[in-house]
Amino acid sequence: MKKLFFVLTAAVILAGCTAEKTAAPAANADNGGAIKSAAPAAEALKSRAPKADELGKDVVCPVMGTKFKVNKTTQVFDYKGKAYYMCCDGCPQAFSKNPEKYIKG
Repeated sequence: MKKLFFVLTAAVILAGCTAEKTAAPAANADNGGAIKSAAPAAEALKSRAPKADELGKDVVCPVMGTKFKVNKTTQVFDYKGKAYYMCCDGCPQAFSKNPEKYIKG
């Protein structure tokens, strides 16, 4: 029974990242590349590719809690002076809708 629960739990977690690949929210040229979100305007999210010195860095995705190494396809959000790294294509959309839900003080 525990084994079945573990397998089902793992499947649900992985489904969040492997479900239909969706494009990350596009930055709007009219607002300096900021992505629209529920965050206050003064706290606008900035999406970017990782910098050279971030490649290979061990990080944790704030949405899924997954540990991974930053690679050239990792999407990074700068928010409140800190970089947040997304583990898969599904996480940027969730994070951009409500970053406060996923960050830890």
